[in-house]
Amino acid sequence: MNKLKTILLGIIILVSTLGMMNIEKTSAQSYNNDIQIRKYFVNVTTNKEYFSISEKIFFEIKNGTFSDKTIFVFVQDAAESISASISDKIVNLSKSMDGENYYINLSNYNISTATFKLDINYMLPCSVNFITKKTLYTTEEILVTLDNKLIFNSKNTLPNAIIKVVLPTEKKDFSLWYYIAYVSVIALIGCVVILLVSYLKGKSKKEEIDTPEILELKKKLLLDSLKELEKEYRSKKISDHTYTRLREEYKSQAVDVMKKLDEIKK
Repeated sequence: MNKLKTILLGIIILVSTLGMMNIEKTSAQSYNNDIQIRKYFVNVTTNKEYFSISEKIFFEIKNGTFSDKTIFVFVQDAAESISASISDKIVNLSKSMDGENYYINLSNYNISTATFKLDINYMLPCSVNFITKKTLYTTEEILVTLDNKLIFNSKNTLPNAIIKVVLPTEKKDFSLWYYIAYVSVIALIGCVVILLVSYLKGKSKKEEIDTPEILELKKKLLLDSLKELEKEYRSKKISDHTYTRLREEYKSQAVDVMKKLDEIKK
């Protein structure tokens, strides 16, 4: 029995020791004094259904080299369609053991220079109202822009600093259904306005025709116009064609007015 307890205790100690070694290894990998970031640019572009994120990270290896050739980066959990490249060459992002960060093994990509640029692109759903960054290395300057306008700037940021930048919850563009509904409402209002104006014009016109005073005034104006037309024609100020056309038009309008006056009197 005592022998069994001793064996179990030994197993527990061994597992605990391995776990501690594993944790220490992860911690050591997530921070390296030989690595620092000169510039960290984060550009956020608003779209209809999501935020498009483009990151440019300028790394520098202080001593010209580092032992494990591994760098770590942080990308928030809500990110979708993540891609990365170094000098326009696609690189593989792998999840770290802690499940929070990503890492890149540079030995697979023949990175020989002391400075290089890492590009990371991904999307965030429109429901996300902030972007989160965690600096895993000393960062001289980090800048966040929204649609090419600077919204955050920090210098000499220490490792493991967490930065949250609020994003706008209202998008510039309407969704398709909101746009259709908006146009439909405007069109409906336009139709109502047109019908109302037409109704008022028709009512006004009807009231104008049915009013004897207005009809009498029209009759007088038309008869005066005919007399004036005769004078202009006799003095040879207008042509035969113009005289004939205007005379027929005035006479026709005068006859219509007199007929309406007769109908009202009846």
